Amino acid sequence: MSIRRNGWLAGAVAFAGGLFALLSLEWVAVGVVAALLVTGLFVKRIELDRIGQLIAVLFCLAGAYLLTIVIGVSGEKHPPGSISALGAAAALFFLLVAVTRMCIRNPWLGDRGTAGLALFAVLSCGEVGRGLLYPIGALVTLGLAVLALRAADPGRPSLSAMTPRHRLASGVIIALSVGIAAALVVSLPLAYRWAFQAFESSFFAPRTGFSAFLRLGTFDVLEQSDTVVLRIYGNRPDHLRGAVYTRYRDRRWLGKKGDRPVTLVLPSRPNSQVSSTEIFSVSGDRDRYFIPLAAAGIEVSEGRARADGTGIVFSAEEGSAERVHFVASDRDRPMVSRPGAEELAIPDELLPAITALARQWAGVNNGPAALDAISDHLKRNFTYSLSFQQTSRGDPLLAFLTEVRAGHCEYFASALALLGRAVEIPTRVVSGYRVQERNPFGDYYIVREWDAHSWIEAWIPGEGWRTYDPTPPAELFAGRSAESPILAGLADGIAAGLSGLGRRLAELTVGQIGLTLVALVLFWFGVRLVRRLRGKSRKKRTVRIRYGEPLPAAIRLIDALARRGEPLRTGEPLEHYAARLALSPRLGPAATDAAALLNQYAAWRYGKRGDEQGLTRRIDEWLS
Repeated sequence: MSIRRNGWLAGAVAFAGGLFALLSLEWVAVGVVAALLVTGLFVKRIELDRIGQLIAVLFCLAGAYLLTIVIGVSGEKHPPGSISALGAAAALFFLLVAVTRMCIRNPWLGDRGTAGLALFAVLSCGEVGRGLLYPIGALVTLGLAVLALRAADPGRPSLSAMTPRHRLASGVIIALSVGIAAALVVSLPLAYRWAFQAFESSFFAPRTGFSAFLRLGTFDVLEQSDTVVLRIYGNRPDHLRGAVYTRYRDRRWLGKKGDRPVTLVLPSRPNSQVSSTEIFSVSGDRDRYFIPLAAAGIEVSEGRARADGTGIVFSAEEGSAERVHFVASDRDRPMVSRPGAEELAIPDELLPAITALARQWAGVNNGPAALDAISDHLKRNFTYSLSFQQTSRGDPLLAFLTEVRAGHCEYFASALALLGRAVEIPTRVVSGYRVQERNPFGDYYIVREWDAHSWIEAWIPGEGWRTYDPTPPAELFAGRSAESPILAGLADGIAAGLSGLGRRLAELTVGQIGLTLVALVLFWFGVRLVRRLRGKSRKKRTVRIRYGEPLPAAIRLIDALARRGEPLRTGEPLEHYAARLALSPRLGPAATDAAALLNQYAAWRYGKRGDEQGLTRRIDEWLS
């Protein structure tokens, strides 16, 4: 049956479009879908080859992007209860493909493909519940799609023609299918919310070192993860800053008091300087850009950002820090303030012990030389460890310096920060990432969660803030290769390539999309022209299969069966007709013999098998 005559299919697509309209609020897009649906129902359809249909799908993809992202409301904050930009774009894409297929005479996969697209459009709207609206709309669309598929099969027996046993089995199957579908439809919004919360808690939850405070304490095992968080192209930076802390109180470091980020207007396109670095966020904290202290010419994907007084650059909108580009320099850093009283403060309860240790380890050195001497002492006489046990209940930093003498990077950085203040050098603790691993598949650097690190920055008169890292580097990177393992590097190289392709596609302008579509259409016309020219230059032979004239006795048999309520349906094969007759309750015991006669007639006419006179005699005997 043609799609234009299949009213159930048109109803399924129309209902899916209505549900999309109510849940997305994309009214311009809904108008386009409605116009295409009317066109497919009342205008003469066109015939397209497979290449043409593929190009039509690409047009639908571009249309979904333009209608939802460019001129729709998906780029804005949706009202409560409406689907997200991604869900709206996906649902619109499926709808556009479905209604476009209704304008085509010979769509690939026929009615089944169109019905499936309508159901995929409904599933794309499943992230919100909106009471009973979504479950009811989804079930109605599913029911219409099933009826459309049934109507598209002319050989399917009617319900009245089925035996009681087959009716019962069909009823049980339908009831189970409806029950399973209803359970899936009702649970889909809950599954969407659960998956989103799991994703959010996995990738966007605050991590040690990048939250509002940095707490010290007893750690038996510091969690390690090889999850990739950053990919770095160009010059390799050493320390990537993520958070800065200036106040040490009650076993934890706090940020600079009263420091509020201010908005900066930054370029959004990368510059062409050779010594540049570009960093892409893969997962983790996307509320900030991880860049080194010595960076200038900063450009971000958003075109604007926020920066605080310590030089930490945050995204303009929560979770939107995707790409940052910069060049190595110690000038033009945004909002890097001079030190104040906080950068020299030492808690009163720690002041005597910290001052004594600082004088002892610094020796006769003063200024930066004293800080270098203290840092060297920590590297030589203390052990880096992810698993250790504090032996007293006092301050963990003091225990690290006097008892345990082992700890991870946060202890080394905290110790040098306070010891440096004891020799009158302003300091602050910084948390971020160290960069070491290079991926040969793509020639870029990978930063994983286990590369999280802490160090300090000290204010040197005449030089400004300088980076000091007291953690023993040999122990910090022990057991880690400077290059990615082959399999891990290859997998991440493929992921990076796909991510880059997605970014390039997302950055296409409307003009570029239009030119691409025009090029595809020209390519399609070129293919058709080549095929036509090749067809004219090559003499084609047409093989026609000649069947004999219909057997008069068989015509009488089919007419008799029609009078008994079992007519031959339009386009129904004789074998399918015979199989349906065998199950007919109207014919009773004679149904089996009638079905056998039809199969014999089909074999005689189309396969030249059997005896014409004998078949005629047997049909006349059945009719009598």
